[in-house]
Amino acid sequence: MKKILSLLGLLLLCGIFCACSSSDDEETEKKLGYYVSNGKVYLAIPSIEKTLYIKVYRKDLDGNINNVGQIKPATWNTLMSYTFADELTANKKYKYMAVYYLLNGYDITDWTDEITVYGSSFANEPVPVIQDGVYFEYDSKTLRMQLKNGNICFPDKDKNDAEDISRGDSDPEPEDDSLFKDFTLTLCFASGDDTTVIKLNDEHKVYEQDEFLSMDSVLPNGYIGRQLSQIGLMYQRIETYPPDSKDFILYKTVHWSLPAKIKISENGKILDPLVVSKHTTEESQFDYDKPIKYLE
Repeated sequence: MKKILSLLGLLLLCGIFCACSSSDDEETEKKLGYYVSNGKVYLAIPSIEKTLYIKVYRKDLDGNINNVGQIKPATWNTLMSYTFADELTANKKYKYMAVYYLLNGYDITDWTDEITVYGSSFANEPVPVIQDGVYFEYDSKTLRMQLKNGNICFPDKDKNDAEDISRGDSDPEPEDDSLFKDFTLTLCFASGDDTTVIKLNDEHKVYEQDEFLSMDSVLPNGYIGRQLSQIGLMYQRIETYPPDSKDFILYKTVHWSLPAKIKISENGKILDPLVVSKHTTEESQFDYDKPIKYLE
């Protein structure tokens, strides 16, 4: 029932955007619609012709800005707006904005008003949990990076008592994966202004000790031989609209948690930046933007 109500609310929001677009396109392009439901912020992002992709940014009251998602529209879609649901929030106040990357330049929206989130499952914005002492050991000869001294786990949740009782949880597990269904653990690097997001696994959400990455097979070709600064570990989920569609996709969205840095070293020496010196044909999927500090 809640899903139906959320869908109806979203359709109503999109309908309002369609009506506004016909009368004032210029104004619509600078505004994001939104509403909050069950700890999630639903954004209605207006469509602009010749859009290659859209980056979604979230700012907290401390002035921290993070790239929390990206939208990739089909070249032929006729939608008046796109939907982005930010569920990896805390019980805080935020503002949102979007940057459009167009064929002939870019466009930017204004920040929304302050949006207060109630009912989130997190006390703080969720990030991957790196156990004390955990690090990646890199081998420059084999180009393999292996996790040592522990695991990487789900972000911690802060459940409400009422929610725990309704679920019948007398002692809830701190690493409940229900909120991270379809999320994948990733590692993000930057080289200059370019960024790349690498999948750590597909089959499970906890990355365990001694698991490893063959960097020559996962790193995009354009990043080989370059100095790579670590952005951090993030959880990522990719969605399509309509949901579960394979042949008729109007747009895709990618969602990112906040990043958490992890030590990468070789024989006791910290590697920052990291350089991988072997070629591959793998291509990057998304252009993640580094977290920044916003100054009024």
